Amino acid sequence: MVWSIIARLLFILAVGYSAYQLQPLGDEPIESLGFGVGLGTLVIFLEQRLKHIAMTHMLGSLLGGAVGLGAAKTIGAALYWADVNDHRVVFLHSLILLGLPYIGLVMGARNAEWL
Repeated sequence: MVWSIIARLLFILAVGYSAYQLQPLGDEPIESLGFGVGLGTLVIFLEQRLKHIAMTHMLGSLLGGAVGLGAAKTIGAALYWADVNDHRVVFLHSLILLGLPYIGLVMGARNAEWL
């Protein structure tokens, strides 16, 4: 039990240190450190939540998300002719790339009993 707490603390520190070194938020290293520690804590929180989910639901979500990501990549590739300098087109690509995997993930989790 103690080793898992130490591993989680080391993970949070590693993410915080990485953010401190790479400074994803700009030139403020302290803000980046806080951002990294917050992200590490969020990952640990998600790990704790995933412990209580049935394996069939996780597998269904994984498969659904992969199918959604494949569909998003296919649709995004079909829009190769679109002007990437237009912010509306970039938003459309982002919406497709985020929306379809999310829908696949939710539908896969909802229909996981079929597995």
